[in-house]
Amino acid sequence: MERPTLNIKICGYRKAQRYSVERSVRTALNIIQENYPEVQVIIQQISDLQEILKYTQVLLYPGLVVNGKLVCAGRFPKHQEIYEWLEKAIAEN
Repeated sequence: MERPTLNIKICGYRKAQRYSVERSVRTALNIIQENYPEVQVIIQQISDLQEILKYTQVLLYPGLVVNGKLVCAGRFPKHQEIYEWLEKAIAEN
């Protein structure tokens, strides 16, 4: 059986915004990996405008993409929300 993979992209033009979202993502991942230790995680920070535009038209605020699907744009998600999105992505895997 293949290990489930979470491919997470943190989109943001500004480094500080990406960093803030990444902290929340890592907090959620700590919980995920306690409950799903077999999950493989890949995190990418996307700052290239053309790449961000592939997922969202919102450029002033960060976006979060999980397994190719935009789950949040234009705001800073809380780690509990992120946990729920990641858990759903695992279930869909």
